[in-house]
Amino acid sequence: SLYDVKSLADYVILNSLSVNSDWLNWNTIWWRGINATSQKKKWRYALWDNDATFKHYINYTGIPNQNANADPCDPESIGNPGGQGHVPILNALLQNPNFKQYYVMRYFDLLNGGLSCQRMLVVLDSMVNLIAPEMNQHVARWGGWGGSYAAWYSNYQALRNFIIQRCDSVVNGFSSCYNTTGPFKIKVNVSPPNTGQVQFNSLMLSSFVWTGNYPGNLNILLKALPNSGYCFDRWELVNHTPSPNTSSDSIAVNLNTTDSIVAVFIPGTQTPSVTSSSPYICDGEDIELQVSGSSGSTVVWSSSSALSCTACSVTIASPTANTTVSVSIAGNCINGSSSFNIKVYSRPVLVTPAYTPSLCIPASTQIELKGGINYSWTPSTGLSCANCANPTITLENTTTYTVVTSTDPNFRCKDTKEITVLVDGECPEVYVPTGFSPNGDNNNDVFKVFGTVNDYHLVIYNRWGEKIYETKSINDTWDGKYQAETVPSGVYAYILTGLDVKGAPIKKAG
Repeated sequence: SLYDVKSLADYVILNSLSVNSDWLNWNTIWWRGINATSQKKKWRYALWDNDATFKHYINYTGIPNQNANADPCDPESIGNPGGQGHVPILNALLQNPNFKQYYVMRYFDLLNGGLSCQRMLVVLDSMVNLIAPEMNQHVARWGGWGGSYAAWYSNYQALRNFIIQRCDSVVNGFSSCYNTTGPFKIKVNVSPPNTGQVQFNSLMLSSFVWTGNYPGNLNILLKALPNSGYCFDRWELVNHTPSPNTSSDSIAVNLNTTDSIVAVFIPGTQTPSVTSSSPYICDGEDIELQVSGSSGSTVVWSSSSALSCTACSVTIASPTANTTVSVSIAGNCINGSSSFNIKVYSRPVLVTPAYTPSLCIPASTQIELKGGINYSWTPSTGLSCANCANPTITLENTTTYTVVTSTDPNFRCKDTKEITVLVDGECPEVYVPTGFSPNGDNNNDVFKVFGTVNDYHLVIYNRWGEKIYETKSINDTWDGKYQAETVPSGVYAYILTGLDVKGAPIKKAG
């Protein structure tokens, strides 16, 4: 053992004797007092030679280092002293990861608990305070053995210094043979207060906030234990993610820095609540749903959409439309039913103009988009609005815009395209293109008049004088169709009338 309170008592009494000659007499007293009853084997075995803990011993076993800075891994290297098999058994057990975790962490549990430096010194000092008033009489009784009060007190101080030195060295002594890091300071608490306990490795924690120093590169194990009337809900950690998850009452944490770990408990018999991985999804996506308080409970999920599991605490839904997922849970803490409404947004297809927008200075042009609900233009240069589908654009230089449209407010379900607006220099009074090619290649697919015209009126005729298109908005375009049918390629006549910016009549034909 690293330290032992019982061995402290042995050692304090033992040091009333001389150091060099009386270990045999001490063991004679030991065997006469304890070995008389065969029923004491386990207790006797546990305490055998614990006086060796503090270097008060003839080193028969060949311990590499009896000083306070001894490596805690030394017991593994001493072979098989006495042929008793103790060390080979220990080394074999250390091949098991679970045993190794418990073995190493048991050191730290003791160092942070009953065998902490502070408690060891308190126990030692309290024992010495009781023994000191009797020691002169004790020395007189055994004086023939060469003992003295001064020698006893000197041995007490040596023992105290040994404890202090050992505490300073042993915590950092595991990295060489067990490849640990740290140690790191951690705090363990429960919330609300007095609602539960925490099993921490081999310790049972019931007083909080509890603090300790523990190594990394080896798991610490925690289990939340609710008090009567409460149930475990979740773990809260600041700097680590536990395994398997924060909703499991038993977790493992591999430290790489300091942390605060809180076990959260809730009153018993509550309605389950459902949390999701996202507030909504886009068409074709999945969504993860988790129900609270499912540990040790019966869970049943139901939905019209596909579910990855209907009896698990976590399920994955794959809806194609707005859907409600329901869950019922029966357990000691959580009982009842709950539901979660899944909003499914469609994926938009942004529809841009079939022509290449253009303008001349100082005129403007208006572009109309379709396919989404929300729009965002980048950059905002020259736009009457940067978040609408039909901004009026006034530019002095050709500009390419990136336009994003979505069906949801956060632009997750979106489509993105680029639109280039050409600037052709100074504006004529009105410009009428001489042709266009409505062949669906998104290049010059529509006929449009450019300029600034009030009381605008445009009529297009075929060769027989039949009116096939008419509009009174200069922003309108003709796609080359009459009565839903594309007209034959050829020459068509137009008449354009209106007023210019000064109010003078405009009449063009061609």
